[in-house]
Amino acid sequence: MDNKAYIVAGMGFGDEGKGTIVDYLARKYNSSVVVRYNGASQAAHHVVNPEGIMHCFSQFGAGTFVKCAKTFLSKFMLIDPLAIIKENDVLQSKGINDGLERMTIDKRCIVITPFHKIINRMLEIARGNNRHGSCGMGIGQAVSDWKQLGDKVLYARDLLSASVMNEKLKFLQYIKIDIAEQIQEENPNNRQLSIYLQQIKRLDYIARLIDEYIEFSTESGVKIGLADNFIYNGNIIFEGAQGALLDINHGFWPHITMTRATFKNAEELILGSDHFGTVSKIGVIRAYSTRHGAGPFVAEDKELTRSIPDVHNGANEWQGQLRIGWLDLPATRYAIKISGKPNSIALTNLDRLSGFKKIKVCTSYEYRGAKTDLLDRYFEWELTSDKKIKIVRLKKVSANELKKGRFAELLCRCFPLEFKEFQGWKIDLSNIVKFMDLPKQTREYINFLQSKDGLGIPISIVSIGPAWTDKIEL
Repeated sequence: MDNKAYIVAGMGFGDEGKGTIVDYLARKYNSSVVVRYNGASQAAHHVVNPEGIMHCFSQFGAGTFVKCAKTFLSKFMLIDPLAIIKENDVLQSKGINDGLERMTIDKRCIVITPFHKIINRMLEIARGNNRHGSCGMGIGQAVSDWKQLGDKVLYARDLLSASVMNEKLKFLQYIKIDIAEQIQEENPNNRQLSIYLQQIKRLDYIARLIDEYIEFSTESGVKIGLADNFIYNGNIIFEGAQGALLDINHGFWPHITMTRATFKNAEELILGSDHFGTVSKIGVIRAYSTRHGAGPFVAEDKELTRSIPDVHNGANEWQGQLRIGWLDLPATRYAIKISGKPNSIALTNLDRLSGFKKIKVCTSYEYRGAKTDLLDRYFEWELTSDKKIKIVRLKKVSANELKKGRFAELLCRCFPLEFKEFQGWKIDLSNIVKFMDLPKQTREYINFLQSKDGLGIPISIVSIGPAWTDKIEL
């Protein structure tokens, strides 16, 4: 069997550069379809084509710039139809006029409604300085409803029936109004919460939603159904969203996403299929660390954040500024462990490090909190000669243990202790097409990362620019 599957997942907190890697793979292997296997409308996968046109792919597959490459939103996706319509409008302005015609949505996808978004944002506002780092897109609320209400939530299949939508949306609005009133009562002087409460109570909300959902499901060209043979046709790219360190079962609660962000969902979609000859799991990391949103980020370096501003990931209302640090070896090794070891690594944004005199990798942490027996539960650690608590590795623990939030609390008391330093390089890496043509210092950095002292996994792709032509295969 010659057909191949490539599963792409982030090995960080998201923002690793998954979109540009998916675009590259889709072009190189003439992919027939990109399968989105987790997440929802909060994804922001930036792709730049060789003509310089950029798009931030949210619910469309990041291979959509590739002619005829289709998008399949799997059963593990949550969908926001209104956001899909807006994204399609943007794609049309960039010359992609058949995006919806190339999209199929599994009928079992959960639908995120404006009610979910409003409650999500009200809860984050009410948390004040203790925000979870939500994107404000309603994903957590939609997942929570699904777990509690089951078939009473809105599914993609329901978008084909006005009567079913009317019944489900009325029920959803009723329970969300109750929650919104409780939040507002607990914070009576917050004007923004009062505005959201009035929005969720609007009497015409449901009728307007039904009209828009019916138009989307019947007139836009999008297909709603099961995968059947659609998915199994030629080479397939499985595109992950967020990053393993945000995984619902393995991330640092409560600062996580509400879906699985490892390779797991894609592996389940492939399970039992005889379509593929080979399946390759590709973990994506930046050449440095990033985190968007609240939560522990040991490697954070405020000076580096100022030095490498990110054009496509600026500050936003809900997550704040993109935080940057040197590559975090303990955290990345943990991501690899919880994901089930990738076959290879795609290293992105290497060009952003050009010009630094020194390139660093954080290799251990110092824990500065009160000594506790919990250290043994979550970390491999040792005492240094000067009595510092040195964290060497992060342990994999159960999801129930993580949900207690103690892992995140301990990590918030950790700081970089040791770094491995490399000589930087000054030259511009653009237009280099071969690994051996990269500066010696760059190659030394790459070779360390794929060595046993680094990540212990071969690096298969190096990205030295935004377009698919800016990729080097090793």
